[in-house]
Amino acid sequence: MKQRKIMLISRNQNGAESLKSHLEDTYAVTVTAGLGEALEKLNETTPDLIIFESVQGEDDMFLDVLPKSNEDDYIPIMSMDGEHDSLDTVMSLNEPVSEDELKDHIRRIIK
Repeated sequence: MKQRKIMLISRNQNGAESLKSHLEDTYAVTVTAGLGEALEKLNETTPDLIIFESVQGEDDMFLDVLPKSNEDDYIPIMSMDGEHDSLDTVMSLNEPVSEDELKDHIRRIIK
């Protein structure tokens, strides 16, 4: 079975690396530090899920450039700040979230 890919976008590299270590037993996880780096990585690979923590000033711009849910190359997005329920995200969680809860949400999104 092909390993599913997750792109984690966060300015908090310590938190991102910690989250990566909890997910990489099941998923191939790429960590990026912001919009520019994420867009570069998206040119190289297509993840099965994008998880992002809010980066003030970049959020809307980032979400605007990603394919929408009605497009063929759509990528599900999970927001970790609870503020993007109305945007084209699959799920918006308020932190803190337990590792088991996060893994359960991810499993449901990328079956």
